[in-house]
Amino acid sequence: MLLVLEARGLGVTDEIRERITACDDPDLLRTWLTRAVTMEAAEDIVTEPENGA
Repeated sequence: MLLVLEARGLGVTDEIRERITACDDPDLLRTWLTRAVTMEAAEDIVTEPENGA
């Protein structure tokens, strides 16, 4: 997932990098990877939408 973010030119903070590398939930990682393809900012990928969608 970090490679996708890097290839898209999205900045990854140390905090986000830690959240990604520490995550051991395959379903959550799959969700994040799907978002990594379309979201405009790395922060949006690992943050749950406010409306729960």
